[in-house]
Amino acid sequence: AFAAALRPPKRLTVTEWARARRHVAPESGSPNPGRWGDELVPYLREVMDCLSFTHPCREVTLAKSAQVGGTECGLNLFGYVADMEPGPCLIVLPSVEEAKKYNKVKLQPTIDATPALQGRIQETKSRDADSSTAMFKRFRGGYLIVTGANSSKGLQMISARTIIFEEISEYPYDADGRGDPIDQALSRAKAWDERDPKRFYCSTPNIVGLCRITDRFQASDRRYFYVPCPHCESLQRLVWARLAW
Repeated sequence: AFAAALRPPKRLTVTEWARARRHVAPESGSPNPGRWGDELVPYLREVMDCLSFTHPCREVTLAKSAQVGGTECGLNLFGYVADMEPGPCLIVLPSVEEAKKYNKVKLQPTIDATPALQGRIQETKSRDADSSTAMFKRFRGGYLIVTGANSSKGLQMISARTIIFEEISEYPYDADGRGDPIDQALSRAKAWDERDPKRFYCSTPNIVGLCRITDRFQASDRRYFYVPCPHCESLQRLVWARLAW
């Protein structure tokens, strides 16, 4: 028993962590609350595997349609960091107001519903300076800051190993006269460049030529999710040209 207690825990991928420990809160608006299962979102498995610290990839771009679980992928990454790979983490939403809504609707319900995170993340106490707050979550070995891309103040005086950029196609191109908010966030994370950082860019596409997520996807290795044809089982991409009602 003593030897077993000393044995380091097995290093999981984000996918494995979510299957084993993530709970989806009913308050999050999900039609499938309860234990996380990726049967309905098989296209997220490889994305989450690449976001794992066991994988050499440093930047992952997810260009997606609406309501397909991209935000849940980011929440799984945060839960994995807080529980298995503690370190400083930053989540950037398009605006401060969106960041507050993200905490109320997605982040805090996930923390409250997931036992593995309840014991890790300090409770929010208004009179305790060392506790968590709505935009700042403290856990042993790290912390999480949630901020908006329209405020340069939220991107100052921080250092983050893991950065989650949510809906980057909606970001402004300048925050308070200090330049691109993505560049500001990345410049604050240079201290972790030699420590296997993770950057997750997630968004639905916008206008071609003015779309951040499309530009980043085109600069990547451009992986697609392939599905089998219902007739011949040949793997193919889902594109409008092949849609038959």
